[in-house]
Amino acid sequence: MDSSSTMSQRSSASFARLGGYAALFAVLGSLLYSVAFVILKNVVVYSVALAVGGIITSAILTAIYFRVRETDAAFALWGLLLGVVAALGSATHGMYDLATALTPGLVASTQNVPSQIDARGFLTFGLSGLALFIFGLLIVRGGQLPRGLGILGVVLGLLLLEIFLARLIVIDTTTTLGLATIVGPAAIAGLLLNPIFNIWLGISLLRGARS
Repeated sequence: MDSSSTMSQRSSASFARLGGYAALFAVLGSLLYSVAFVILKNVVVYSVALAVGGIITSAILTAIYFRVRETDAAFALWGLLLGVVAALGSATHGMYDLATALTPGLVASTQNVPSQIDARGFLTFGLSGLALFIFGLLIVRGGQLPRGLGILGVVLGLLLLEIFLARLIVIDTTTTLGLATIVGPAAIAGLLLNPIFNIWLGISLLRGARS
């Protein structure tokens, strides 16, 4: 094994550890965002969680990409591009919400106006869900990560897509329809499925880095 190959493996292992710790840290961010958004309705808290979480997610997605790229390089790259765009867009959305929350006199009279940056969660839920769906399928096909993790990724990705589509159509989240199609699925994704996925992924990446 030449020195360049050895350095490449060390670099991949280092980033796998970074991705693993990022995934575990993202569990806290996901729970914080969900509680602040669904229960507390605290704009400042969930905006910060969204902004920081978007940056952390870019590291997680890159780590997944390096584990599944041998299964299908083109689809893996597509998933990475979609996911990183979604993650950075989500971070920008969070910073926009934070800025408007800190300067309330500069925003419109209603808080339900679609964001110009991330209209109805197109990046936060729509593209994120599509990227996770793609990576989930690659995990199931490739076997570099646990197959169950891939199945969970597919389910979570589809749920995120459903939330985006429902948010696009249903405006009032306080109605029965809004609770059933947006608030309920968002709570399940943020408080249950996403933390489980990130814990499982973080442990798997860290184990892979050690081996």
